[in-house]
Amino acid sequence: MASPSDPELESARERGWRELGEIDAALDRGEIDEDGWHAAVLALVEPAYLAGETPQLQSGKSGDARSWEQAVAWSSTRSTVTAPSSTSAVRTGC
Repeated sequence: MASPSDPELESARERGWRELGEIDAALDRGEIDEDGWHAAVLALVEPAYLAGETPQLQSGKSGDARSWEQAVAWSSTRSTVTAPSSTSAVRTGC
């Protein structure tokens, strides 16, 4: 995995926020609608996630497999909430 001072990683971060800003600006100008915004963001981030060689990298989590598994287990124990004024549970999280 690349270190935080890795020029390639820094370049990717730099590009990412600018591209997201352009997508946001297009939405603000009315050039794209909400569906277009979601499609543009998906086209930007999906390849980066899918390029990860491990499930943890594909989820966007850095660290080793063990820390990823712990995070998934922790999140799954906290991802069920009861909706207000309802007896049904809603599953949230990733």
